[in-house]
Amino acid sequence: MFSNNTYILSDNIRIFFTDSGPPPHSNDYTTLVVLHGTPFNGYGLEKLHTVAHSLNLRTVIWNQHDYPSSTPYTDSELEELNQGRKIFMDRINKQIGQSLKQFIEKENIPKATSDRKAGGIAIMGWSMGNLSAMALHQEKPNL
Repeated sequence: MFSNNTYILSDNIRIFFTDSGPPPHSNDYTTLVVLHGTPFNGYGLEKLHTVAHSLNLRTVIWNQHDYPSSTPYTDSELEELNQGRKIFMDRINKQIGQSLKQFIEKENIPKATSDRKAGGIAIMGWSMGNLSAMALHQEKPNL
């Protein structure tokens, strides 16, 4: 089982995601946030939720901006994307950063252990979702 959730970000952007929830009786689980690719959405990755708890994981699968139940792009955003403008990726960076911040604060995610073997958050990009994951590494998001 998993839950369906939506966070509201700045500029009234809605981001939909599914969440396996924390593994029962665990206070050191790792949260795996999955960002889907371009022709796909998060629904195709929901099977990850079925194995998460057995691996001491909490899986969270975002439906990125412009995918089902998340806010569609505006015409100007699509134009920025088609022109390859950096501001488009900067905006993704900010939105993912805001989503993660909300999630960490609302869900009281366990901090990573000193050896980095448990707790914390791992981010996985699937296919073109890697571009979104890499946007976080460009620079610290302006939250």
